Amino acid sequence: MLAIEMPHRDPVGSTVTSVNQATTIPTSNIPHNRHAHLQRRPIGSNTRLLRPSLARESPRRLAPRLQQTIRLALILILSIFSIVGASCTLCIDTKNDHLASLPETAAITSALGTPPLLLALLGLLERINTGLEQGTFLARTFSLIHIVPIAASAVAMYEFWDGAGAIETGKQLLEVTFILFLAIYISLAGVVLYVPKCSRWVLAAEQKLLYAGVISMPFMLVRITCTVTVAFPSAGGVIYFRDVKAWAQGFMQTLMETIVVFVFVTAGLLTPGPRKQEPVDGRRNHVENGYASESQCWSPVRQHLPAKWDRRIQAWQAYAE
Repeated sequence: MLAIEMPHRDPVGSTVTSVNQATTIPTSNIPHNRHAHLQRRPIGSNTRLLRPSLARESPRRLAPRLQQTIRLALILILSIFSIVGASCTLCIDTKNDHLASLPETAAITSALGTPPLLLALLGLLERINTGLEQGTFLARTFSLIHIVPIAASAVAMYEFWDGAGAIETGKQLLEVTFILFLAIYISLAGVVLYVPKCSRWVLAAEQKLLYAGVISMPFMLVRITCTVTVAFPSAGGVIYFRDVKAWAQGFMQTLMETIVVFVFVTAGLLTPGPRKQEPVDGRRNHVENGYASESQCWSPVRQHLPAKWDRRIQAWQAYAE
């Protein structure tokens, strides 16, 4: 049998006082020590003193890390392809070398510089959507949007490695790729224009990400316009693979990509990382909530609970103290 201190609420309801009241609680109602397995054991026993490896973690904890690793790897690979495309364009312009392979390589790899920007913008929107309290999109929506730029990149790379095929087939594949890029940009633009309507529900720490997404849209539009122009060239145009104008491609491709990346990196550095949701613990949070003791932390809840739950709370408090 145990005697504990019962909380007592003032009739006015403004303050909470405690009165010594002896209450008998059967010891059978006290829960067992749930943390017995965390107690110190002898070193010779079969216990792991180190943190378990990632392979032993639950799939729910491992899945987000795996998805993040895959996304970073995709962005890195596509960025390397973009650098290769810029190098081919520079080689054509400086050496005036119009071999059949260089223009095709420059067009395809330069187009692969668009997916990293789209994926980065999609990541910002997904981060904002996670913190929204109301009017959120389904998480599956972002997963479906992820497939489009990856599929477009796969089509472009297939056209590159299948260069021995018909030229007309390669041209059609390239056009399909750029149409997919245009479709994903339009869908992301719709999301970016919709999110400001829910700006009052966006977390204060993530407002900079929202501003970065809105600022980057005009520059990405110029980049997408360059991509579409490459897909549907015309003789005498600003961008034509047999008459490469390095200043035009440098402005519409390299400069736009640099500005967008700078905006995203700046917003990422100024935004704190997401906070992990910790389980509610009365012993930890009762001081932050303004309660003098843990028993007072439970007192507002007891008014709306049945008697049997009140007894269980009393038993848990006796065990915790």
